[in-house]
Amino acid sequence: MKERLTFVSHVLAVIAAFVLFVGVNTASAQVGKITGVVTDAQSGEALSGVQVYLEGTGRGALTGENGRYFLVNVPVGTYTVVAEFLGYATHRVEGVFLTIDQTRTIDFQVAPQAIAVEEIRVEAERVPLINVNATGSSNTITA
Repeated sequence: MKERLTFVSHVLAVIAAFVLFVGVNTASAQVGKITGVVTDAQSGEALSGVQVYLEGTGRGALTGENGRYFLVNVPVGTYTVVAEFLGYATHRVEGVFLTIDQTRTIDFQVAPQAIAVEEIRVEAERVPLINVNATGSSNTITA
């Protein structure tokens, strides 16, 4: 009876290990990676700190000093990849299809764009610093 229990426990351990191994490989195989470089369209220089993200997913990254970005562990599917940077036009690439274990390279060349700022007008009533109608000074003492 003891030998049968040991055999059953070994079989269960092997089955559990197989299920975990297959489960981990299946989960890791369902993703891909998107990478690329963001450069200035006029000068060709790499831009650091550009926000690159997959629209509607909450997944994104900032470019490094060399302008390169990496979006890793991206689930298989079709995405719109967006690059945004203050002072530059937003650049979008739609219909990016990512398959299992694939690395897609999407490079961006973003063009400088002026930032539109609305005029802010503040009006205030002018209060004189010195009362020219006063003939002397006064002090008020209260309880």
